[in-house]
Amino acid sequence: MPRSEITREELVAILAMNATAPPPEANKLLVGHLQCKESIRLAGAVRQAMDRFAGTDSVPLAAPSKLLPPLG
Repeated sequence: MPRSEITREELVAILAMNATAPPPEANKLLVGHLQCKESIRLAGAVRQAMDRFAGTDSVPLAAPSKLLPPLG
């Protein structure tokens, strides 16, 4: 596959075009979700529940053999 080289001016034009392009729809949805007060409260509640009920030991649980095959 031949390598195509571009000039510095072409690269600057491409980057400027990408910087001014509207964000993809998925990014707009994510931003809206992260700014939603209800989503922020829910994330805080999940974090608090994890802190309260997950325990403080750092021993990982073994994965059920039906879900994952044994390593090795």
